[in-house]
Amino acid sequence: MFAIESHQLTKYYHHQVALDGLSLNIPPGCTFALLGPNGAGKTTFVKSLLGLVPLKSGSIKIEGVSANLSTARAKIAFMPENFNFYPYYRVRATLNFFGQLGGLSGPRLQQQLNKTLEQVKISELANKRMDALSKGERQRVGLATLWMRDTAIYILDEPFTGLDPLMIKHLKLQIKELVDKGKTVIINSHILSEVEQIADNVAIINHGKLLACDSIEKLTANQQLSDIFCELVEGEEH
Repeated sequence: MFAIESHQLTKYYHHQVALDGLSLNIPPGCTFALLGPNGAGKTTFVKSLLGLVPLKSGSIKIEGVSANLSTARAKIAFMPENFNFYPYYRVRATLNFFGQLGGLSGPRLQQQLNKTLEQVKISELANKRMDALSKGERQRVGLATLWMRDTAIYILDEPFTGLDPLMIKHLKLQIKELVDKGKTVIINSHILSEVEQIADNVAIINHGKLLACDSIEKLTANQQLSDIFCELVEGEEH
């Protein structure tokens, strides 16, 4: 059974094609990188998994369950590229909110909250208001909201943006720990050098079409990922 199974997804924004018969299956227990230039359809694909955009046609299953059902979408934790929350909330209250959304309460909630503050190295930010944080600090809080939930699938949209090299290294270790536990981590990123180091599988899309999908070992057997990406995208443009 696939973590994500999507078949012939089609989506238009007015007369512009966002997904053009896209079929993409994501295996469980891996780090899966979704790559493509701006406007390729990556965000629309992710939003379709979350039930945020209606599709013209096609079907999606999340761990074998139709994505139309709330029980399926509850299997996904998602962090958008630009994480923001109520500006007057403090970091601790923000994580408390997301922990409650994930079904935690009482001592378990506080235990997970304190663990997450340490895990993402933001204990010193716990009592700061969200509107007092830098972009990098907000990004770290966004990552922390993911770790407040124990779910099957984690989707990270441009997770390396705004992070310093030490935090990027720490994030990659955290992702590896999730995959080692059998979780599926989907990364949407333009930083191909980081993707190449951490991804197990890669899909490259453009204009809503799948150009390539394989293990990182097979894709990069003879070329760097950045060269393959440019070759496929530029070739598809002509």
